[in-house]
Amino acid sequence: MRYFCKTLLLFLLPLLFVFIPAAYVLYQAGEFYSLKQVSAALQTGQAILYGPAYSNARQELQKEITAERKPEILAIGNSRVGGFRDVFFKKPSAFYNATGAIGAMTDFKYFLEAVAPYHPQILIANMDHYYFSPEQAKNNVVTRPNPFGTSSSLLDVAAEAFVRNGGWWKIYRDYTEHKFTLADLFQKTPEQKKSIGLRAIVERAGALYDGSDYYGKTIYTPSVQQQTSEAIHELAESISPDFGDWYGSDISKSALAQLRELLSYCKEQHIFVIGFLPPIAHEEYVRIQSFPNASYSYARTYLAPTLEGIYREFGFDFYDFSDIAQLSSSDAEMIDQKHGSEKLYARISLHMASKSAVLSSYIDQPSLSIRLRNATSSLVLFGL
Repeated sequence: MRYFCKTLLLFLLPLLFVFIPAAYVLYQAGEFYSLKQVSAALQTGQAILYGPAYSNARQELQKEITAERKPEILAIGNSRVGGFRDVFFKKPSAFYNATGAIGAMTDFKYFLEAVAPYHPQILIANMDHYYFSPEQAKNNVVTRPNPFGTSSSLLDVAAEAFVRNGGWWKIYRDYTEHKFTLADLFQKTPEQKKSIGLRAIVERAGALYDGSDYYGKTIYTPSVQQQTSEAIHELAESISPDFGDWYGSDISKSALAQLRELLSYCKEQHIFVIGFLPPIAHEEYVRIQSFPNASYSYARTYLAPTLEGIYREFGFDFYDFSDIAQLSSSDAEMIDQKHGSEKLYARISLHMASKSAVLSSYIDQPSLSIRLRNATSSLVLFGL
């Protein structure tokens, strides 16, 4: 037995030389933080940035923080709702952004049930175009599994980062490709010391204390902004009569049924819902409109009116922000091909506040308008 153990140890030794340094670097970067540790750090109110590179437990994290904070106003959806900030509101502590929590229409109700008995007074819901595409697999399942039905542990997060997502070898690849340096981890700047996760440390990107998304590298790097402009142009050029990006060949009837179920539930729970179609890069939007007989023309033409009609049935508000030109915005205010910046979402917030009797008393309209007028950046108003 002693001989066997000795032989096994000698066999495993090379693997330990590979695993131990990788595990230490991931630990040093904060990739192994438990969700409770992250939640506690983000709720200190400091400029903590959470951006792991090798795991994604955002849905579970958003559920935990939402249930603990119990905000009066909750923004929710996929990452395209991430531009709303608490500083847009007269009482910042009344707002939280559960961006990234929703993968399909069914998830909205799952999320609200998961954080019950708490319910927000106002729900700002991102009705992403693809939620209603028949071609999206998530919209076609009879019963989509509840993504909020189980809780993650430290072991789950560490296992995802180190094993399931291949962090033990990806860390070596990313280092040799100069995506980070050891100085990033062991000689951190004051800002990096407030960062949890390799993406947050290196790219200054991740989730802020109010739940919103922050893209520091894009905001402060002109070359990255130029790459964004080129990527938007490339995507716009790819639009054709058969490819409408966000739009599908029809409007999913099952997704519309799920929307009605969600709004009915919110009505019963006295939650006022403000729904919106999120912004599309203007160059892409114009290109999409240029094909009147495209395979996606029905969805492009009738999705917004259909959703507005359903929201009206329940006495709720709905807005279509697909065309950012209506907000006096441009592609310079896009973070990337798919995401609007904090500045663009400030414009969205002001527009909704000017139209919504319910929201108008919550948004700090005078202060936000002054910020927009005096802004020197095309992407950020408040930053960290």
